[in-house]
Amino acid sequence: MIVPAYNEGPMVGVALGSILVGDYPRDRLEILAIDDGSTDDTWTHIQRIAREHPDVVRAIRMPKNGGKREALRAGFSAATGEVVVSVDSDSRLDPDALRQIVAPIMADARVAAVAGKVLVLNRYSGLITRLLAIRFFLAFDLGRAAQSRFGAVLCCPGALTAYRRSAVMAVLDRWATQTFLGEPCTIGEDRALTTWLLRTGHRAVYQSTAVVHTLVPTHYAGLTRMYLRWERGNLREGLTLLPVLLTRWRREDRWWPTIDILLELGQVPLACVAVVLLVTHLLAAPLDILRVVATVSVFALVQSLYTLRSERSTDFLYGVGYAFFAFLCLQWIYPWSLVTVRNGRWLTR
Repeated sequence: MIVPAYNEGPMVGVALGSILVGDYPRDRLEILAIDDGSTDDTWTHIQRIAREHPDVVRAIRMPKNGGKREALRAGFSAATGEVVVSVDSDSRLDPDALRQIVAPIMADARVAAVAGKVLVLNRYSGLITRLLAIRFFLAFDLGRAAQSRFGAVLCCPGALTAYRRSAVMAVLDRWATQTFLGEPCTIGEDRALTTWLLRTGHRAVYQSTAVVHTLVPTHYAGLTRMYLRWERGNLREGLTLLPVLLTRWRREDRWWPTIDILLELGQVPLACVAVVLLVTHLLAAPLDILRVVATVSVFALVQSLYTLRSERSTDFLYGVGYAFFAFLCLQWIYPWSLVTVRNGRWLTR
């Protein structure tokens, strides 16, 4: 287990505690708690857990803040097991998450990365967190599940992912020193590592039964900064994969991931064009806004009904709310991410 932390405070103790009480053989568990040059009391909490569980927890302190990618690099280098699981320090694992997340790697030698199911820990903190809870569910149980069918989950999340260490070590240095348009890549480390594993012929899958709960922003400003960081990383890795798509980059299940990546990249210019056309049309025919509202409502409701598959709650209606929220307040993320794709600032640290 690798748990990188930067200015996480007491929450790192929650993350480590959820691992320690999990249903996994203790004699097969090694936890590397890495303080990435924190300036708060994160190191104090890590040391406390390490003292209480010296047989399992090893505390590592980076000499200075080098970023999450560098902390993970140190963790992969120090790990002794063939299966390495990364967990964000602001997350809490379900008790059986570890058993579930390692299963696909043990069952299939082609699998090098397994994405866990990320749910919102602070779901009921406010309206934005409720909206994000439904969005996360659809992104994982619908989006990543579909990608997993072809062994090509494009982003195995930092919140919970299992890796085959030998596959990671083969690309570790190239991933850790990656640049884009002359700038060091300091964000999107999870998407980038998944990209390196996919392009070298490995498979990345999704395990819906491996559940982790993570903290998300509670305000609009924090949410947009998070989305900007994610989208810049997605654009960078999609563009990086473009020349690879022209080759036989996979021996099997190649066409669906290729189409998926092209669609992901295409949504940016298409979103810009769609917004311009919509605004132009509504200026000429304002009453057509009713048709737009009806269309968004129907599509959002149909998609949100999918959440009832595993959660019998009226919270699925927040999916409709999220659709309008994204339509009205988040469309600018795509074009601005494209214009500022070289920006490697973390924004939320």
